[in-house]
Amino acid sequence: MPWECVSVNQQHHDLVQEMLSGQATVTALCRKYKVSRKTAYKWLARYNAQGCEGLRERSRRPQVSPEATAAAVCERVLALRTQYPQWGAGKLQALLRKETDDVPCERTIHRILQREGLAHPAAAAAKPVQSFEREQANELWQLDFKSALRLGSESGRTRAVALTIIDDHSRFLVSVRALPNHQLETLWPAVWDVFGEYGLPEAILTDNENGLFASHRQGVTHWTARLWRLGIGHPRGRPYHPQTQGKVERSHGTLQLEALADRLFLSLPQMQEALDEFRTRYNHVRPHEALGQLPPVTRYEPSARRRPKTLPQVQYEEGADLRTVTQAGYVSVRGCRLHVGEGLVGEHVEVCDEGDHFSLRYASYVIRALPWDRLRKGEWL
Repeated sequence: MPWECVSVNQQHHDLVQEMLSGQATVTALCRKYKVSRKTAYKWLARYNAQGCEGLRERSRRPQVSPEATAAAVCERVLALRTQYPQWGAGKLQALLRKETDDVPCERTIHRILQREGLAHPAAAAAKPVQSFEREQANELWQLDFKSALRLGSESGRTRAVALTIIDDHSRFLVSVRALPNHQLETLWPAVWDVFGEYGLPEAILTDNENGLFASHRQGVTHWTARLWRLGIGHPRGRPYHPQTQGKVERSHGTLQLEALADRLFLSLPQMQEALDEFRTRYNHVRPHEALGQLPPVTRYEPSARRRPKTLPQVQYEEGADLRTVTQAGYVSVRGCRLHVGEGLVGEHVEVCDEGDHFSLRYASYVIRALPWDRLRKGEWL
């Protein structure tokens, strides 16, 4: 025998009708319909006062909600969401705290957005990633290029790339620059200007994918050599491991979402205008979750190491054992040819005797270190 589905309103009607008929006691009817005597008499009273309309289920929501969020706060939440459509409840809450002390919790803000159909869909839970952060600003900058964009039209041949530099400690976007290509002659003037404005970092982290940053034989590139001459280290991320540069990679996602998505720029200046607007908002307005919902500017200050007027030459102590780098990027030590990198062609490197081994140095940085007994006359290492 199939189950019979009966609505709640129908049950109320049947209970009241049987009570009015007097054919069964109220106690028996309460047992039959599984309600208390108080509930049975409540439905009877409503039927007598309003007829069948009184038997409908009523909302249990209170008519007065003293703890409800003020209308002005709700309006401000919606206004901020209109201004920053990509930001979630946490960031909107951080902005509200700057305006008033009466700020609802993050879940309440999310419900306000949800009620208006403005809430973002819940993201899938990400796998936990071990994160590292330098202790001070300018200890490490992360540098990378955003993937190329077409200029002029969807099918245009002119392309542009966005050079992004971010401070590891503060997440401060030191630079977001529109460039026509990845070449060193294009990149270096932009980086030189950044050094002039914010000073010199201790090191700049890059990937291994671009020929500017990594040699096919692990030698020193022109980019690395210039950084070393300024006293800037050049660590590189592990191949096929973008997590090493997680901060700058994550900023690219935000850049794409908030400044580049569905936009076509006619020229580099127009693209740069959009990047400048994004960078100002990112550094000074946008709350950052990793910083306790504070903007990056609250944790950043320029480096005390000021940029020189020109790129300095490498100076060695008097009497240093020097070798000149050949056009192929090699030096000769005891008749053995050692690769140091095409970025040092024509430069001098120092051979430092460390006892049972030696090191090749450029400025204060070690290029290679090998045991003396590895050297064989005529070999190329």
